[in-house]
Amino acid sequence: RRTVVPFDEIPRVLVDAVMAAEDADFYEHEGLDYPGIARAMFVNLREGRIAQGASTITQQVVETFYIGKGRTFSKKIREALLARRLEQYLTKDEILFLYLNQIDFGHERFGVQQASQFFFNRDVREIDLPRAALLAGLPRGPTLYSPRLHPDRARQRRNWVLSQMEDKGMITAEEAEAARAAPLGLARREAVQNLAPEVISKISSVSEKRDSADMSFEPASTADFRRQHDERSAKGSKRSTRATTTVSRSSDVAGHLTRVPSVKVGPI
Repeated sequence: RRTVVPFDEIPRVLVDAVMAAEDADFYEHEGLDYPGIARAMFVNLREGRIAQGASTITQQVVETFYIGKGRTFSKKIREALLARRLEQYLTKDEILFLYLNQIDFGHERFGVQQASQFFFNRDVREIDLPRAALLAGLPRGPTLYSPRLHPDRARQRRNWVLSQMEDKGMITAEEAEAARAAPLGLARREAVQNLAPEVISKISSVSEKRDSADMSFEPASTADFRRQHDERSAKGSKRSTRATTTVSRSSDVAGHLTRVPSVKVGPI
């Protein structure tokens, strides 16, 4: 489930919280965090596998819209090359727009609007600091940090995000302290309403692993994404009984990507 919200309508406190949690230097780098990459390479070479990542928000957008998830050395190289290309054609705010409207918050909710409505029963435009920090902590582990499944763990993660925001000068010490003392603020929901999306998510995960076992990799072009996005939107609108939550400027997402030329990265 996904509802697209214009970037200028997403509260700055939520944008800051997400950057603090995922990529504090987002506005400073050109798509790649070189110190983070160096640290991750050292750990990964020592472990002989992809044990630690250093993905920027730009790289995560590339992963979502172009190459899909996966932890292999060749895929990380493709991801880095495409991230640099994406930064050449989109502004930082446009990249954040794509990220915030597509990011997975668990429970089959994608994007900040759906997450805000699901967890708090409020429009994302009404998000305050404690709730913003809670949402910002979810993308790294939507199930692991789900406040509906693991409230104590979610609170710890939220407080870590608040500490990151304080360290980066995004909020004051007083604001951080008050937010840490705040309750999670979850909306009431029946247990059965929360179960179905988790079951669907588990089935989808198993299915994807099975289907990808013999699947060769080919990075998607912009045209591929637009076609797939249109197909998903058409199917979603037929299933939905609430048109207002399924059709909300979905063309804006594809519109931004039309400015990025089709990119094909050969085998590495």
